[in-house]
Amino acid sequence: MDNYVNYRYHNYQNQSFQDEFHKGANRIPDFTGSRLKGCDFRGTNLAGADFSETAISRDKQNFQKQIMQMSLHIILGIPLGLVSWAFGQLVVVGCGTEVADPYGWITNPFVWIFAFATAAAMSPRKIFYRSYALTKGRK
Repeated sequence: MDNYVNYRYHNYQNQSFQDEFHKGANRIPDFTGSRLKGCDFRGTNLAGADFSETAISRDKQNFQKQIMQMSLHIILGIPLGLVSWAFGQLVVVGCGTEVADPYGWITNPFVWIFAFATAAAMSPRKIFYRSYALTKGRK
């Protein structure tokens, strides 16, 4: 086992990778853009290994993405809530008397704000990933 370089890591899509090669082989581990949660470097000499753009343990970029997603959900929740509330105020049939509305929660803007913010916080996937990638891609 001392003649081998063995390592494993997780990338940004949380996929696990593992590689092993001879120490004398003409190969260098490349960790560019990797999220190194669980690393195993058994008997390795990492001279020449590329750790550029590598996040180890705490991923601040991931935290910033989650904050941005929650903000997007709240920003979308406010107009959706106000629009649903405005449509709830319209009187289509009748004389506009107060009647208990079984769907009153739909017309409450705070329900929409809370729902979108909760979806952003709880969802493991990025709901607005495409729009985020399009805006991030332009530099």
